[in-house]
Amino acid sequence: MSFDHRPSSITVTSKPENRLLNITRFLHGRRCDESLQLAVKKVQSTFSPSIIGRIVAFLTPSFLQARHARDQDHPPQLGPTAYLNGIRGVACLVVFNCHYANYNYDIAIAWGSGGENYNFPRLPIVRLLYAGIPAVCVFFVISGYCLSYKALKLVRSRNGQDFSATMSSLIFRRGIRLYLPTTFSTFIIAWLLRMGMYEWFREHGQNKAYFTKYDPPVRLETTSMQLMHWANTVFSGFQLSNWRDPVNYDRHLWTIPLEYRSSLCLFLVLYGTARLRTFYRITTLSIIMYIMYRESRWPHLLFLSGMAIVEWDHHRGAHATNRKATRPIQHALEATLWNIVSFLGLYLLSLPFTFDRATPGYGYLTSLTPKWWSAPAPFHWHSIGSVIFVLASGHSRLWQRFFTSRIVQYFGNISYSLYIVHGAVTTIGCLWFNMLVRTVTGVEGYWGFFGFFLSYCFATPLNIWCADIFHRAIDIPSVKFAKGFEGKLMGKI
Repeated sequence: MSFDHRPSSITVTSKPENRLLNITRFLHGRRCDESLQLAVKKVQSTFSPSIIGRIVAFLTPSFLQARHARDQDHPPQLGPTAYLNGIRGVACLVVFNCHYANYNYDIAIAWGSGGENYNFPRLPIVRLLYAGIPAVCVFFVISGYCLSYKALKLVRSRNGQDFSATMSSLIFRRGIRLYLPTTFSTFIIAWLLRMGMYEWFREHGQNKAYFTKYDPPVRLETTSMQLMHWANTVFSGFQLSNWRDPVNYDRHLWTIPLEYRSSLCLFLVLYGTARLRTFYRITTLSIIMYIMYRESRWPHLLFLSGMAIVEWDHHRGAHATNRKATRPIQHALEATLWNIVSFLGLYLLSLPFTFDRATPGYGYLTSLTPKWWSAPAPFHWHSIGSVIFVLASGHSRLWQRFFTSRIVQYFGNISYSLYIVHGAVTTIGCLWFNMLVRTVTGVEGYWGFFGFFLSYCFATPLNIWCADIFHRAIDIPSVKFAKGFEGKLMGKI
């Protein structure tokens, strides 16, 4: 009796690559044809354990990966200016807090404004946990500091050849560094618009009972129109003579063109003053800063202020390895003084945008704003406060210990990615949960705040996770691409 065509005649194998093929043979009761076998092998290769493992590893946050655990056993040595990276990370997290809270609350109102609004979160310094504009000002000062630190160090050592190479590299790579990640992010947003990912919640987002502000990007009629609009949006960021905010797919990215223009201004000043002696270089810098101040160009002023702080730090030997020891009493007095100064900067940074003359402290402070200052008054005091705080942090071991902690340094590493992705992630992935929770808890009083807090606890990890992925997938490769692209185009002078 022949058993050639019975299913039981199939040879059982434990090899993973043959299991799916055996199942197919069993179902057909005969041998698979050659095309089916090729299709099966293709499916197997696509969903092989190695591919799935790579996908899982890619989606796993970096701080949960085995490589990160090894790094924690042997953490890298932090540089003398690592605290600035921590400040940048905290500032970016504050920007996220600002934009998320702004969906549910009017966060611009000052404590005591209108004889009411005496909520604890509106108090000076406390409100900095969600004050976005002050965080941007701090970010600009730090950017000016970091971009000019190495260049000024080379200037002071009279190393003209390395200075020219450093400045050439900074100027060439700056636009790529800022715009390549945002080009990717806005392109993704454009395609998400075409897929309808923004449409299902658009009507709910306009419900004023739940949201005080909701401004998603506009979906155009056709894909070609959408992509043309996206391309024009990307290009508008490079228009140096256009001081209007570009029409953006992510309204939170309004600072990127300002940062690019301010960077070019800083590079011009660095190049123009490089051959001057220190006194004349600082004098020239002060004159240019005063011109920017009178023109109310606060972004340029903050970048140049970062350069001025670098000059001061180099002058006092802030990052020297053989610093002169000070007496314990003198050291304690200096530390206390600079900590007090840092809180003065935080107080100035706490100035809200909505206040009246009766607002304690700030009513009088805003009366001191120069009449010729054309930008909103808070930008004036936020600029001063951000410079004071960054300057004081460079003298304060207390602040530096906090900003160099591991978790704060992690936020510093993903800060640009978090800034880029949090708008789209919040709009698409978080607001539905915000509305769902507050439907249960209500939107008023303590229960309303509790519902907001629960939704915040959901939105924050989700945004951090997406920022971590974007950092590894887009941000780091963008930096490497800019450096490699420059190397391929580089010639001898």
